[in-house]
Amino acid sequence: TSSCHMGISKDPIFVPGVWGPYFSAMVPGFWLNEGGQSVTGKLIDHLVQGHPAFPELQAKATARCQSIYAYLNSHLDLIKKTEPVGFLTVDLHVWPDFHGNRSPLADLTLKGMVTGLKLSQDLDDLAILYLATVQAIAACLWSCRKRWSLFLWELLFWVPVPPGISLLCRRQWQE
Repeated sequence: TSSCHMGISKDPIFVPGVWGPYFSAMVPGFWLNEGGQSVTGKLIDHLVQGHPAFPELQAKATARCQSIYAYLNSHLDLIKKTEPVGFLTVDLHVWPDFHGNRSPLADLTLKGMVTGLKLSQDLDDLAILYLATVQAIAACLWSCRKRWSLFLWELLFWVPVPPGISLLCRRQWQE
C-alpha cells in the first residue's frame, strides 16, 4: 500500500519531485500528477510485527475482537498523559524511507531509520513506535504537498493502514 497525493489538471503541469504528468491515467481527458511514498502499509506492518511486544498485542487485540491497529489506537489514548497523543513521540522519530524515497526526493537509495529507541520493549513502546511511524508517513506526505504548483487541483489523499481500514478524503485546494 502506498500513500500519495494525486492531482488532476486540464493542462500538463511539471513539478520537480512529483511524478507525471500522465494524460488520462486516472480521469479521461485530464492530466495526473502524483507524489508520495511507496509501501507505507508494509512499513507499518514491518515495524509493528517486528517488535518484541507484537505477540502480546495480537493476544490483547484478539481478546477484544479488534484489529491490532484499532487496539494500538485505543492503547495510545490510555497511555497519553496531560499532553495530546501526538506528543508521545517527542523523543522517538522514524525516517520512513525503508524502501527508498519515491517523492519528493526521488532517491531510491535512501534507507529508513528509527532514532530514540529505549531498552524497554513493552506494549507502550510498540504503540509509540506505531504512532511515530504514522507521523513520519504524514510528514513525508506534507513535504510532497509543498511541491505542488499554484494551480487548482482535485486532490485525492490516501492514508493507508493495514487491511480493512482506510481513509479516502476529497477536497479542492489552491495554494
